[in-house]
Amino acid sequence: MSTDRLTRQPGKQGGHPLVVVGAVKNARRLIALNDAAERAGLRVGMSFADACAIVPDLMSADEAPQEDARLLSAVADWCERYTPLVGLDAPDGLLFDITGVAHLFGGEAALAQDLTQRLAGFGFRTRIGIADTVGAAFAMAHHGKERIVPCGKTREVLAPLPLAALRLPLETRQGLSRLGLKTIADLMACPRGPLTARFGAHLMRRLDQALGAEEEPISPRQPAPALSVEQGFAEPIFRDEDVLLIIGRLTERLCESLEKRGEGIRRIRASVFGVDGRLFRLDIGTSGPLRDGVRLHRLFTDKFATVSWDCEFGFDCIRVSVLETQSVSPAQKNFAAGEDDGQTVSHLIDRLTARLGETRVLRLVEQDVHVPEHACVAIPAADAEEFSVPITSPLRGGRNAEAASAARHFGWGDGCGEAPPPEIARDARSQFRSPRKGEVMPRTHDTLAAMRPVRLFERAEPIEAIAEVPDGPPVRFKWRRAVHHVARVEGPERIALPWWRDGKNRPLTRDYFRVETDAGARLWLYRDGLFRETLGPRWFLHGFLP
Repeated sequence: MSTDRLTRQPGKQGGHPLVVVGAVKNARRLIALNDAAERAGLRVGMSFADACAIVPDLMSADEAPQEDARLLSAVADWCERYTPLVGLDAPDGLLFDITGVAHLFGGEAALAQDLTQRLAGFGFRTRIGIADTVGAAFAMAHHGKERIVPCGKTREVLAPLPLAALRLPLETRQGLSRLGLKTIADLMACPRGPLTARFGAHLMRRLDQALGAEEEPISPRQPAPALSVEQGFAEPIFRDEDVLLIIGRLTERLCESLEKRGEGIRRIRASVFGVDGRLFRLDIGTSGPLRDGVRLHRLFTDKFATVSWDCEFGFDCIRVSVLETQSVSPAQKNFAAGEDDGQTVSHLIDRLTARLGETRVLRLVEQDVHVPEHACVAIPAADAEEFSVPITSPLRGGRNAEAASAARHFGWGDGCGEAPPPEIARDARSQFRSPRKGEVMPRTHDTLAAMRPVRLFERAEPIEAIAEVPDGPPVRFKWRRAVHHVARVEGPERIALPWWRDGKNRPLTRDYFRVETDAGARLWLYRDGLFRETLGPRWFLHGFLP
């Protein structure tokens, strides 16, 4: 992989000896070399000085593992045209699970031939091994004479190969060589106990993995899709309209299959393979299970408008995969709610998310905490249905479900200084539930609730306040170098902070006051700590009252 990366650069000659040099135990040694260098007698692990003595005009380059890893990932993306289950075998290998897909390319031999020819056209030299196990495939790719191991013939094919085919460390191979063990057949003929005691369990684990006695799964880079459809083209396509048209047709096929399974799409991906070896992806998420092909095609159109693909050679394959599904229960049409039955808002959220991204379309969700700055969290709007939202929140500060989320409110309960009345607590338990799809939240107001700022400061700003008595309300305070006199005040409203999360001896009590200055400004202040908790409680301004 390293030498292929260098020879693909402009001005490099692939037929000249080329090596990649790296530091191994404080010595510069050969990490990788091309075919010309190997024919000249150079070997991996040889010192760079010895290599230069053998080939005086040797071309060399320092190792760049990050560049190699980036190139390997790009090749792995392109190889997904053969199977979605592609894993990395660093530093220069890929692992494919081609179970059930080889017949699509005319068999295993045809698949290997097609892969070799395509990668050779991109400037990569490949060695391919196909076997029942990962270990056997590695052995055939690096040390075997044949590409394909017939089913059930793994032991016979691996027996004459050297021990390096088992992916053993150099120290282990040297130790086995001193014992006279040269091939895998020699290792299989020896008793397991003494070898395990001397070389560790790793030796026999590699042997069992190669022979299939121990499972060695492939870890794919991308999640395996629930459903997938694709279409290849005899001639590349170039127009954006054609790409979107094919994606729409494939999406319709997926929706038909999902309808039979009683499921809807939550996350879907379109993969467009370029003739030049590049892969382009379009990922779409939905706020609810969706299997409407027209709406999904509109989402892909909106997403496609935000990307810029420069592929002058066109595209030769398009695949659409369903990454996540959710069951859809049949429901009676609600004629009173209109034609869309609440689907318009969900579709709007999906379109905005497709154009702007999940991190830009957010919804505030109320949290079960009392600290105001932590009382709500912004989540992607498409995921908001997974949270329980109060229809009518009787908690302190809850005017309605939407305002309760936006205002960062906190409620009655532990640490608030007093318990709610029994009827309020009973109503709170009875009115919390998840909203039905398309339901409009009623705008009600709790007359017992205290007023809260609609928006808090990102950080509470410190002020200098003066109170008539300790732990009393402020009468005057200084904020941003201006002195303000308090004309009216309401409070305190006490909040006990979560003591189990504090380990820095900070004050654990806040007294909030709603104040109005003589200039008419209405502010929300709080004192951080009581005089019995700390010698010098501090004051902060947390927001403006409506």
